[in-house]
Amino acid sequence: MAFFVQKPIPRGILWLLFFSSVLAVLSFPVVARAWFDWLNGGSDWRQGDWLINMGSGFIRRGLMGDSLIALSDATGWPLLAVAQLFQGLLFVMLVFVVWLIGLLCPNRRLLAFLAASPAIFLIFWAGDIQGTMRKELFGLLALALLALNGICRWRGPVLPVAAVVLFTLGCIGNILHVFMLPALIAGLLMTREAGLISSRQFAGLVITSLAMSALWMGVAVWFREVPELTGMCARLVARGLDKDICGGAIGWTVAGNIDHASELSLKLTAGALKRYVIVAALCMLPVALSFRFFAERRDLAILAAITFLPLLPLYGVATDWGRWISISYTAWALLLLQGHASGRFTLLKTPPTGLIAGLLLLALVISPEHGIGWQPGGAVRSVLAAAQDFR
Repeated sequence: MAFFVQKPIPRGILWLLFFSSVLAVLSFPVVARAWFDWLNGGSDWRQGDWLINMGSGFIRRGLMGDSLIALSDATGWPLLAVAQLFQGLLFVMLVFVVWLIGLLCPNRRLLAFLAASPAIFLIFWAGDIQGTMRKELFGLLALALLALNGICRWRGPVLPVAAVVLFTLGCIGNILHVFMLPALIAGLLMTREAGLISSRQFAGLVITSLAMSALWMGVAVWFREVPELTGMCARLVARGLDKDICGGAIGWTVAGNIDHASELSLKLTAGALKRYVIVAALCMLPVALSFRFFAERRDLAILAAITFLPLLPLYGVATDWGRWISISYTAWALLLLQGHASGRFTLLKTPPTGLIAGLLLLALVISPEHGIGWQPGGAVRSVLAAAQDFR
């Protein structure tokens, strides 16, 4: 009879099942959209941005597109498959690292509190799939590796070096990573303060990051446009893609093709701005509340400044405001987790369960758009819609 006596499930197993299920559900709309993109011949933004190439002359972001084209030619795989496999690999790696952080983080309630924002990357991506599979995958994965390294207290430069390599690839792919440089340096500094890398290793990694940022910022400024679209698009069409894939991110690289100021002014309506302000305030609630729970308020303010302020210039030149706040918030949350693990940030009291549950519920039902505005229904609506699309 003892065999049939029910024993309580260990709390660690319950957390494993719960956390894994949450990541799987939130990843579902992202993976579903990637599959639909494959069936539809690719998205002019989600894949098009990765396929900017040098067929019309040297251009920022073009090196990554040329690399994917070369890999496609060398393997014989379809170019769209190569691009999506590369995107998918980065996405799976990021989710896997976050999964490890969730399993190994000593304070799971703190982790849940920091994740209870519609700006955290996976809730944001689930809520507005138009913002998924972008090149900030590189930068977020770099910061996630540093956070994991801090939580596990692994000594040695392996993960910090990997983080700087990913950051460099991000700078090659999209210059927005240069604006994430202060966050990367903060993560490296906390890694050094925890005694996980030497001062010499820290200096080498910082110098490398600074040099790569300066180099690729110069490339982006000097080679920001091409005179015409034909050569760039022809290379993609010759490899089986429809010319419509050239209408989004690729078309924006042609000189005089897009009036960026006009595009911004058209979308910056009073209604859209009001909705964005509301959802942005919701996104920032954990940041504001963190000053109640941590002792080092000055350091918290500095952490917020180095993650949110550097990206502010982008708000004046592009319309992806939802992406910017998601990148900044996710960087802030990862750095705070790392700082708490290293002892730089002292938790005075743990966020209460009711507060976490309330914030998480709000985060799941309203999301920022990838642009200016909000997505009513958020991740919940998107998960249900993706499931409906498969029927």
